[in-house]
This record gives sequence, structure tokens and C-alpha cells, in this order.
Amino acid sequence: MRKWERQGWLSELDQKRILYCIQNMRMLCNSTFLYDKKTHHSPKLAEFRKIIRELTIEENRKVVVFSEYERMTRLAGQELEKLGIGFVSLNGLVPSRQRGALMQKFREDPACKVFLSTDAGGAGLNLQSASAVINFEPPWNPARLEQRIGRVHRLGQSRAVTVIHMLTAGSIEERVWETLKLKKSLFAGVFDSPTGEVSFAKLGRKPLLQAVKEIFAEQPRRPKPVVQQEPPKPAPLNDVAKAASGLIEAGVHLIEPMTKLGRVEDVLSDLIRHDEKTNQMALSIPLPASMSQERLLAALGGLLGTLTRAAGK
Repeated sequence: MRKWERQGWLSELDQKRILYCIQNMRMLCNSTFLYDKKTHHSPKLAEFRKIIRELTIEENRKVVVFSEYERMTRLAGQELEKLGIGFVSLNGLVPSRQRGALMQKFREDPACKVFLSTDAGGAGLNLQSASAVINFEPPWNPARLEQRIGRVHRLGQSRAVTVIHMLTAGSIEERVWETLKLKKSLFAGVFDSPTGEVSFAKLGRKPLLQAVKEIFAEQPRRPKPVVQQEPPKPAPLNDVAKAASGLIEAGVHLIEPMTKLGRVEDVLSDLIRHDEKTNQMALSIPLPASMSQERLLAALGGLLGTLTRAAGK
């Protein structure tokens, strides 16, 4: 899309990539199985189990379930089998001569609660025995959406019809749904193919690209995850550097408390005394209880030895 904005044209391969991406995103909103045939993550089916149980078992209603994808109706059928709910399934592969029998069973069999159908197999259906419609994915063409509902809400329907549209939150479906409410003809004719294919020729390249741009232009970008990085570890110190580092640390510990005691002159005056043996002024620092004379002499001797060796090198 950015290439189209910069250069004003797209190759045939670019156009196909856009359409394939849109189709893949739509399928993923239903189930990952529709995309890769391996994994099967579908929040919609999890919600479908709750809804269909409430409608058919608790409220004893018949329900028509639509999906553009035949594989999605098969997955829904598997869920119905687990729940023990009777159903029939209609799609483009079912011969025309068998469709009447399916509708008759749904209409007359009390145990047959659900009619699964794709748009390709549902032309001309009259399903007034149902009082609820579930759309696994609302069609992007508003006319097709009205056709689905109209197959249940036909003349002669005496009950209120409940219509449920399933949208995956935070996905392309939610964005398109909001856009279609403002511009109902935006994708009219683009997704009319029974196979779910899309074509630039239906709407024209520029209008379709503009429509796609409108859908994604204002999408908030997800913030990049903040990676907590540990501060770099310092290089290992040799023995001399370790000793010097410890000396600096000790000196800071000595200075910090003294800065809180008052003026430097007042602090030092308490530490200076007259040495009677040498008749000179000397600096007297009290040693802590843990510091013996032997320990202090050993430490000073070691320090002098280290400095002497370093000077010799």
C-alpha cells in the first residue's frame, strides 16, 4: 500500500498479494485451521458452543448458521456432534436434487435444530422454521448480508428473528464492520463470488485500494514490547585494580560521614594532637575494635610491596 502511495501504480503480482492477504486475514478471524490446515485456534467456535446451546437446548429454537467457508461449516458441525445437537449441512457440493430433502428435514424433524449453510449452497432457501441466524463472518457486501437474514425473516414468519454477527475483536473484521456502517456500498460486488474470491475488476483498482487504505489507515499501531536490558557487566579486574578499587571505596566511606559533621577545620581539629616524643603535630585516627595493630601493619606492608613491584615494572 505504501508503494502504491509513493509510485501511484502496482504490478499484477502486488495486487494479488493484497487480495491474498485480505483473504488470509478473513479466514484467520474464524479459525487458524482455515489458513494452515494444522493448528485449530478459534475463539468464535468457543463462543458458538455457548450460543448454540442456549438457543437450541435451553430455548428450543431452530437456528440457521452461515459461513462463506465450507470448512468452517464442517468445524461447526463437529461442535454440534459433540453437543448432541441434530443438524443438516448445505454447500455448493450438495446436488440440487438433495437440497429439498435437507430443508424438509430441518423444517419437520424436531431433533434437527441447526441448518449449516454456505452462501454458495443457500440460494433460494426458505427457512421460516428457524427463528435465529448466526453469521460466522458477516459478508462485506451488505446486500448479501440482507439475503442471509431474509431467508429466515420471510413473509409469513410469525416469530421475532434473532440475528447474531460474530466479529473477532481487534481484527480486520471489526474495522470493516465499522467502515461498512458508514459506507454500505464500499465493497459491494467485490466479494460476491461463491468461492469467496475477490477481484480488482469488480470495483476497479483505485477504488478498492482506496477502500483498503481507509480500513487500515487509522489502525493504531501496537506498541513495541519493551525489552528490559541488563546493564553491561564491567570487565574483570586484575589484582592491582581490585585493590585500588577497594581503597577508593574505603576512602569514600571515610569522607562521606565527615561531610555531615560540619566544617572541615572543626572536624580535623579533633583528630590533630601534639606528639610529645617527636615534639611535632600528628594526625590521630581512632581504630575500630575489629582493627588490630598486626592487621593494620600487614595490610600496609602488602600495599607497599605491591607498589614497589609495580614501580619496578
